[in-house]
Amino acid sequence: VNERDLTRWFREHQRASPDEAARVCEVFGWDAARRRRTFGGAGLHDNGNFTLIGMHNLCLVPSLNPVLDPRHAAVHQDMSLPLSCYFIRASHNAAMLGHQDEGNASVVAVQRALERGCRLLELELWGGDGEQVVCSGLPLRDVLCCLAQYAWVTSDFPVLLRLDNSALSRSQEAMVAVLLVDVLGDALFLGEGGSGSRAGGTDTMRSPAELRRRFVLSTLADSDGADLGQLVWNDENMLGSATYLPLLGTTRVLQEQQRLQAAVLLASSALAEGCCSSTGAREDARAAATASAAATAAAHGHGDDPPACCVCTLSERRAMRLLQLLAIHDEQRRASESAAARDPSLVRWIRSSKRIVCVQPDEARVNSTNPNPLPFWLAGANSVSLNQQTPGAAVEVDQAFFSINGNCGYLLKPPALRPGTTSETEGWSLRRQGAVLLRVHLWCGYQIPVTAAGDEREVFVELEAIGSAADSRRVFTDGNSQSALNPQFDAEFSFPLANPDLTLLRFRVLNRGGALLRNTLPAKVGHACLPVACLNEGSRHVPLFDYDEHGAERRILGASLWCRFYFQPAADTESAV
Repeated sequence: VNERDLTRWFREHQRASPDEAARVCEVFGWDAARRRRTFGGAGLHDNGNFTLIGMHNLCLVPSLNPVLDPRHAAVHQDMSLPLSCYFIRASHNAAMLGHQDEGNASVVAVQRALERGCRLLELELWGGDGEQVVCSGLPLRDVLCCLAQYAWVTSDFPVLLRLDNSALSRSQEAMVAVLLVDVLGDALFLGEGGSGSRAGGTDTMRSPAELRRRFVLSTLADSDGADLGQLVWNDENMLGSATYLPLLGTTRVLQEQQRLQAAVLLASSALAEGCCSSTGAREDARAAATASAAATAAAHGHGDDPPACCVCTLSERRAMRLLQLLAIHDEQRRASESAAARDPSLVRWIRSSKRIVCVQPDEARVNSTNPNPLPFWLAGANSVSLNQQTPGAAVEVDQAFFSINGNCGYLLKPPALRPGTTSETEGWSLRRQGAVLLRVHLWCGYQIPVTAAGDEREVFVELEAIGSAADSRRVFTDGNSQSALNPQFDAEFSFPLANPDLTLLRFRVLNRGGALLRNTLPAKVGHACLPVACLNEGSRHVPLFDYDEHGAERRILGASLWCRFYFQPAADTESAV
């Protein structure tokens, strides 16, 4: 394979742009000595041209033949829109390791959540001995110091803190306020001049770009949160159902959040007026915060202006009920064949610009399992809090989904899900829009680390498209027992996708062990989860991952699946399928 053949192969087979194909050729310079230094002489003819083995080695170089578009490795989306226009990666009970009921708490869990790109952290605050405050059993100061140290390692965009202060006394709330101001310092966002107003007097939230490298205390929506039950009641009557959904955000919870906001503001003012290292200044700040916590519960911490971040929390069970209502609405809208049909109040509530809707795992998940977050995102929810310490499909989907925008923790919603957006064709993906047919040709595995009891080993791959109900599909290859290390599959699958930008492709390499394990479930060898929005066409090696003893994802050295991906327009879908 000479320079001309390689350029044509990248252009036609790999669907690379002329610049990309030229870049690969430029890397080698078509100097025989340079190529021998790069590949150690393997796969090269005497004249320096590539053999078939050399082409395969070239495909194994991630920088020259990446499976995902490198442009998605950096932040490329518009980050100047209000926070409510983004999906936000969240961590549920961020300080917990292991199960909710019997697991341990550690600042390491907070560090890992931040390093994974989580930007919304939920922390439970308890009253300790005397006036002490602990976060899931840890001293609150230790948790805040961890936040200050690791918050900006992966992303510079704001960290939203949702503190559950329902179990604290007034004096303990005052101590929390002083600790927040003392440890986080100027990074704690308090609004311009202690007010939540924006320049120009607009009533929308601030943007991630405006709040870069800031910690923001989230608050609950006031009247909007209290009105949700009535919205659901009205919409269910309109949609022919009669199941009542309890109110979201009770008055008690709302008052607790507002008290903490007010305490933080007054503590900040008191510390700013005196010397921060002075004991007297700290006592004055504590007194001011205590006084604010004892004030009327109706007082807002940010005045009459909208706060920087309003978070409305839904339990998983209630969110599932909302999905059922939205599905009924969509069916009725399609039946009426009217694209201009008015959205019910519930849809407008979810996609409002005044709040961030966050879905929490059900309380029955005491073993820290996770729901599939994608259906909630597709319905318009901004965030789904996951137990990031629990490995599994949900965390893999979460990781792949937010890798679309450089793993910064914020992903711009598609136009149809943004509040107040009327255009449904506005650019969102760097590559493709509209319905497509994704074809995947799975040739073989490479360096698969299979171990099994007995001499007989059978390796196969589960390939799943995860998206909307219409786009989701799961297929399997035939088992291969000839070579467990480099199994041959030669299987081709087709996935019709109506929303490719919101679809993920998940691989699982499974091993059905020897005769002694024939009746047991297949053992998982490795996995990979790829966002279709970032997928490069052509022959690519898909790297495989597993988990370490702490539940952190790690690359399996050298292991991959060799596949070919290519897309066809939606017009060719019916004939191809």
